[in-house]
Amino acid sequence: MQKTLTKIRFYIYNNSFAVTILTREPFVMYKFNCTLIGLLCLMVTPAFATDVDDLVSSVVTPNNTTTTTAAPVLGVSNSDIKKTAPVEYTVKKNDTVVKIAQKYLTKLSLWPTLLGVDSLQSTKLYPGDKLKLISADGNRKILVVALAGQKSNYFQKLTPEVRVEPIKDSDYISVLNLKAFMLDPIVMSKESYNNLPTVVGSSNDLAVYYSIGDSIYVKNYQGNVGDRVYVISDMRALKDPDSGEFLGEEYRLNGYGVISQVDKISNLELTSAPNTIMSLNKVLKVDNTMDFDIVPHHLDHVIDGKIIALYDSLTSTGEYNNVVINKGARDGVEAGSVFDITNGRKFKDPTSNSDDDRYFDAPAKSIGELLVYKVYDKVSFALVTDSQSEILINSKIRSQ
Repeated sequence: MQKTLTKIRFYIYNNSFAVTILTREPFVMYKFNCTLIGLLCLMVTPAFATDVDDLVSSVVTPNNTTTTTAAPVLGVSNSDIKKTAPVEYTVKKNDTVVKIAQKYLTKLSLWPTLLGVDSLQSTKLYPGDKLKLISADGNRKILVVALAGQKSNYFQKLTPEVRVEPIKDSDYISVLNLKAFMLDPIVMSKESYNNLPTVVGSSNDLAVYYSIGDSIYVKNYQGNVGDRVYVISDMRALKDPDSGEFLGEEYRLNGYGVISQVDKISNLELTSAPNTIMSLNKVLKVDNTMDFDIVPHHLDHVIDGKIIALYDSLTSTGEYNNVVINKGARDGVEAGSVFDITNGRKFKDPTSNSDDDRYFDAPAKSIGELLVYKVYDKVSFALVTDSQSEILINSKIRSQ
């Protein structure tokens, strides 16, 4: 059985080298002769490659010999790099991998090829890391990383050695950072909603509205002490703007709480109340199936749809705001699906008869992207991760 070396990547640029150890991909510009002493000791013999296509990977076999295989081609076409992409960029504390990828690429799905990682979600970048865009050949570009704390120049002459640095997973920039912007959307049938446990009062008989710290009473709760629950109320019906099809009933999340006592009338301690909570609201056990380990990816088929609902606005929205789209699991949408948002419009055909006006659809232009994080059967909820202009209700979307 073969064992793969800890991955170290070297890049040649102007007769110097750059290195990163933050990837699982076996892109290596050295051949190694290795012995195992203590935890790990590598004795390195340089075998310079002249360009990116000469990359090789080394694998240590049980008898401490090495084999060499060609690595996949690294880099993306120049046409896939945004004209506004920075040649150099320093990762900031509040950055996300999605946001950084959008600085460089026309399509998020190209990120693994640009950086040489398994996926967007598995990328680990740290505040202070420095990125530099370099040419792999005349038609391709790659992105290299200088680790935080190193000298400011990216490409340093290397001596044969292994450097090991501790990495704190809590510090890296991840898609998970977007969780703070995402909602806990709730869609269910009216019948299911009506059958939920009901808020019937509180320990304060004079209170009309309830807030954090209040102890409220719930009728017909069938769960257990310690259950985390949502407090919800009616919000809106979701309909397809083109066909008029009813897509589902969305309910407003008014607050969170913990069940402290279960009886005919149970006790609920409110821990959060972003919206008004009052009697006759319903109680729903928290959905622990929502997966925030989301891997942004493109679908293997095209899905066209529309943004059908917004939050905190009636007509338009922007970056890091949530939206509802009229496509769901039945259409092939998955958590992590990435969609382009377009500003498609109609214009009048000047050659048409004035008594019989005809209109054309203008070529679609991408004005942003959204990332799907929660999927129901007929609708999905998404976060706008990039917007270059105002995004309107009923804007068209297309899967990447």
